[in-house]
Amino acid sequence: MYFPRTLESTLNKASASSKCVSVTGMRGSGKTALSQREEQARGYVSLADFVHRELAGTSPTGFLKSHPAPVTLDDIEHVPQLLAAIEAATDHSDAPGQYLIASSLRLKDLSHIADTFPEQTVHLNLMPLSIYERAGLGNKQKPFVPSLACFDAPPFPTMSDSDLWATIFRGGFPEIVTETNLRQCQEFYESLLDEILRLDVRAICHFERSQAFRKFLKALAHTVGEEVQFNRIAHLADISMPTAKRWIEIARLCGLAVLIPGLEVSGIQTVKRPKLYLSDTGLLSMLLDFRSSAQLSEYALAPQIFENFVVLEILKSHVHNGLSPKLFHYRDNKCRSVPLMIVEGDTYRCVDIGLTAYPKTKLRQAEDILKARNLKIGFSSMICTVDKPRGIAPETVAQGVWTI
Repeated sequence: MYFPRTLESTLNKASASSKCVSVTGMRGSGKTALSQREEQARGYVSLADFVHRELAGTSPTGFLKSHPAPVTLDDIEHVPQLLAAIEAATDHSDAPGQYLIASSLRLKDLSHIADTFPEQTVHLNLMPLSIYERAGLGNKQKPFVPSLACFDAPPFPTMSDSDLWATIFRGGFPEIVTETNLRQCQEFYESLLDEILRLDVRAICHFERSQAFRKFLKALAHTVGEEVQFNRIAHLADISMPTAKRWIEIARLCGLAVLIPGLEVSGIQTVKRPKLYLSDTGLLSMLLDFRSSAQLSEYALAPQIFENFVVLEILKSHVHNGLSPKLFHYRDNKCRSVPLMIVEGDTYRCVDIGLTAYPKTKLRQAEDILKARNLKIGFSSMICTVDKPRGIAPETVAQGVWTI
């Protein structure tokens, strides 16, 4: 079953105006299916295939002649040297939409690869399904910023708390988002992790410690929604701190982890450590060994898991519209904090997050000190489990997840 993706429109526009488009995203997020929905007809080659990979590696120019543009080159992380040949090929033609490059790794963040992309490549990112895409409403999703728009009628009805936790527990991978058999879901996630370790992690570095990395991912699952503390993660995973630092970056490059940096403000002593989230709450549930959404909702770390879900949904609303949002968290030495800040131009919009139907927010304490430092603070939101949006402070509204 195909779920219409918000990114479809942006992809079609990019292909119609740029020579090369890159779509990266965690393995299993739906990149291949998305590329097949593109309006422009093009060939398709997967470089996961050994024969194609061998030819592309030994004769990149000959490979491109065998598969002329327009063409989709999937799994290009296996043959990154092909990017130089693509750049040379696009130098000889101004036609738009020549190459659609897909990868399970964040290639533009790899220093030895980033500079080899063809000039003016449009970089897009695909994450697992958003709540809009799960409901078949991908074409209606807009980038979320706190505003009075939450009072408009939502595109789909507000769900119950049990629906919310079922959504969090199931996750957003297209292959299993409608799967009701728990064993099938577990097998999917086990297979997914095996492929990520075997293909993606090894594409970044020579790696043989697959069981140790699984234990490391479980350690990350127990620290979502927290500022990264390498010593704690290293202790939980039974690895050294340098290894923990290196492996978190590998997890980010593979699309497994999301890091939200701390906001630095001149004249204020702030926490610079990033906050950690995993890229899918279904995978998070599996790593925590939960077998039902009811168990998950009663877990001691349920508030952090809820925060993980909300941050992902806000992030998806931006990246699936082709944007690279500036997201931060804030905490200073007086314990004033903001879980998430969305920066647009010179405006800082604060987002509080709480697993409660009776919202109270302490955003004003942080907002006042930031205003005193001449930061322009915009409208604010608290994402929680209220049935209907309502004002809870001047220029601040409480709203449910389903109005994001």
